[in-house]
Amino acid sequence: MTWSPTNYFFSHQARIDLPSGGTLKFLCPNIPDYYPVIYRVDEIGYETCNANRSSAILQLDCSKIPNISLKITSIKLNPDHQIFKVGEFAYFIDTTNGTKADLGSKKGGDCARSINPNKLKVFVHEYSYETFKNWAKKSNDETYEEHQKHIRIGDARS
Repeated sequence: MTWSPTNYFFSHQARIDLPSGGTLKFLCPNIPDYYPVIYRVDEIGYETCNANRSSAILQLDCSKIPNISLKITSIKLNPDHQIFKVGEFAYFIDTTNGTKADLGSKKGGDCARSINPNKLKVFVHEYSYETFKNWAKKSNDETYEEHQKHIRIGDARS
């Protein structure tokens, strides 16, 4: 997913469902002088656009690296790995306004915009063959295809 205010996916309540064992990949946008910083926060941090709470974890600083992949698992794979619990949401926000001068900000920013707020809910579900069959069945549904199209919009590198 390209983390950008120009990504249509953020024009509505941005939510995706991922299976345990899946991967969530954040891509920095190919926009000159735009530097988002993505935090994983709790639900209160998500609702208030605040990464100052003790539960906030820096995920991606686009001024330093271009992307990050997060393995969605309920077990700790290494000391830096985060746990994602099945049946629960993980929340991500961007508290900068995209400028280098705002890189230290942990409140407000692009998360708090009234249009296309850069915030994301990820629901983690158990992977099963039934889940895969349901996904495959939905892949023929126009609504599902439209959803996937909106996730891809905004990635200027493709």
